[in-house]
Amino acid sequence: MEVEDILQNAQAVTQVISQKPKMRRVRKQIHQSNDDQSSAYQITTPVIVQQAQNSIDLITQQRLENFANLVQLKQLTSANTQNETNAYNTTQLLKGLKQRQLSSKQLMQKQQKQEDVDCITIIQKVFRMF
Repeated sequence: MEVEDILQNAQAVTQVISQKPKMRRVRKQIHQSNDDQSSAYQITTPVIVQQAQNSIDLITQQRLENFANLVQLKQLTSANTQNETNAYNTTQLLKGLKQRQLSSKQLMQKQQKQEDVDCITIIQKVFRMF
């Protein structure tokens, strides 16, 4: 039995020795693959970081533009409100002016009627005298 065991061990050692170059090639391929992945990582990492920075810059720029647009919108809204207030006040002033004009016209007509009545009264008095 010992001889058979020795033979089996010898065959196993022979097999391992014959496979050693294959294992070296496999290890070399693994190392090469790891090196490739490391190189790819080293190449893609700065690209990813740059893309992230570009995205952050773009978002920041868009937020600044949005803020500027909001400020401008607030100013325009305020100016529009002021214009509407001015238009309302102008309308009210025009209504008041028209009312005064109408009152003045009515007063003048009333005064004219009174003068006409006074003239008629004077003329009637003059006719009565004769």
